[in-house]
Amino acid sequence: MLPGSLREIIHEPLAVILSRHGALLVALLLVVVSLPLVFGWIPRNNYYGIRTQKALSEDSHWYPINRFGACLLAAVGAGYLCFAGDLPESRNLHMGVLMAGVTAALILTGLYSGRR
Repeated sequence: MLPGSLREIIHEPLAVILSRHGALLVALLLVVVSLPLVFGWIPRNNYYGIRTQKALSEDSHWYPINRFGACLLAAVGAGYLCFAGDLPESRNLHMGVLMAGVTAALILTGLYSGRR
């Protein structure tokens, strides 16, 4: 006999499982990947970080822009992790809410980058 939670996972439609659990994984990765940028541990590069034209132009722009963007992305990930249980079950709602937060964070970071 399967434990209750495992039985529920097996009987749930695959799309619901992937949307909810996939969003949890993405949120956790957002937090983890953002931390080195928040702490300023990542030097200017073309591969990892917020890579706007302004951020890549010099270190005096790179660190503040990346700290700002990483704080927003980490807040989106942490906020989702805190409140995901309050969202109703929906095929696309979980990933949609997370991606809306990421989009907003990136837009705000782009605006911040343009003002530096």
